[in-house]
Amino acid sequence: MDNLADLDSTDRAPYYEALDIGSPILWLHHLSLSQGDSVLYSGREGAGEYCDWDFIALEPQDVMLLEPHESQGREEEALARFDSFVNQPWRSDTGQVYSDTAWFSLGQTLQIIPPMIHCGLSYELGAQAKGIEPHDQHHNAPSLWAARYHSIYAYHRSSERGWLVACSLDKLGRLRDRLLTAHHKLSDDPLTCEDSGAEKVTWIREAFSPSLGYTEYLERFNRLQESVLSGDVYQMNLTIPLKATLQREIPSTYLFQHLCSVNGGQFSALCIIDENRSILSLSPERLAKWSGRLGDLCHQKRIIETAPIKGTRPRRSDPCADESERQELISSEKDAAEHVMILDLERNDLGQICESGSVEVIVDREARRYATVHHLVSVIRGELSPHNGLLEILAAIFPGGSVTGAPKMRSMELIRHLESGARGIYCGALGYLDPCGGGDLNLPIRTLLRDRQDLIYHAGGGIVADSDPQEEWRELWVKTGGVESALRASPHPLP
Repeated sequence: MDNLADLDSTDRAPYYEALDIGSPILWLHHLSLSQGDSVLYSGREGAGEYCDWDFIALEPQDVMLLEPHESQGREEEALARFDSFVNQPWRSDTGQVYSDTAWFSLGQTLQIIPPMIHCGLSYELGAQAKGIEPHDQHHNAPSLWAARYHSIYAYHRSSERGWLVACSLDKLGRLRDRLLTAHHKLSDDPLTCEDSGAEKVTWIREAFSPSLGYTEYLERFNRLQESVLSGDVYQMNLTIPLKATLQREIPSTYLFQHLCSVNGGQFSALCIIDENRSILSLSPERLAKWSGRLGDLCHQKRIIETAPIKGTRPRRSDPCADESERQELISSEKDAAEHVMILDLERNDLGQICESGSVEVIVDREARRYATVHHLVSVIRGELSPHNGLLEILAAIFPGGSVTGAPKMRSMELIRHLESGARGIYCGALGYLDPCGGGDLNLPIRTLLRDRQDLIYHAGGGIVADSDPQEEWRELWVKTGGVESALRASPHPLP
């Protein structure tokens, strides 16, 4: 923020203290979350660069919420308002502004600059900001949601250390009391019991119902493939919305905790939008992570990276069959070609905002295992140019190339005409921003919008010249199956 130097500022670090109570996912359902509360969870498996922190943030100081009708036709204005919301000064309990240096210093102590802003942006916000027409059919997802917190809890998996961070001692103490109360109830926690013989319960009334059947899907698939064969596009991501209804009122905390225990991705998130709506994301995909105005904590460079996923096979219970699926994915020429197209697109996206010659592929088509699927994943990294901030980053990379297609603009135009409804938060962006201008956003696939008792889910895949419609239709259900099976066969009793 250009005028921070004009404010009464301090380089004293914000308040923090150790609180070793483990990941929030352990005691989450003992908390009664309210509008604006948020949890970021790094999945079930592994540790390290991609899944090493869990966060919970309660009682936001300020919330920005825009519905589709409020941002439609004013997308650039909405993003500019979002940028201003993000860049408001952070004040101590004595009214002083915490400087970038203060936050960066705390980041060096904790190994991360605390993520004090959590946010979600719809796919349509990004697409329409680039000139794509609004979709005729909407659902009830917000166009933009963001919350600023004056206190958070951060849990570092590798060191098994937890930290409270706050702008004031009062906020720190209030958060500590709430979390300790929830943690103390763990001994009576039914979700910590893994009884394989427990009676299974069904949380949804019926299986997920797609907005269109296979015949209608085939008609849209054929229209898209005509565009591919004519050279109009090389690849496009075709998706459909699905819907299920909960049997009864279940707290979103309980629902999210159970889903994560079965199918949590490395970029999972629960965001309470209001009393009726929440976002439950189990995403395995990173849209972008970047460092802020003072650079990263290691080398003081401003690094940005994206990690596109393209290529899927189901997991199998038999180890030999599971490895066979993985090897088939690795050797598939079709999946490799599809992946390379998106890799080139996203290298070009980063090239718009990075120093010349700095963009490189550091992981190339690695077959990674997730709870219910295998995916091909690459990682692309570059050094951000000094003048590029949040708005420039979003303009370059958002929406993500792996969920649009190549070329991106033409693919988004076809998505608008071929898909049966607006995507909403699905395929948008979801994650956190820090007080120094850095951030980490997932690409919200495997993501549910809860609207009262309804659960809205989307799934799809990239279509190229040699795609087979039956295989693509099956892949859609593979991507739905993990979430659906968790909701239809839970060993945990309803609260």
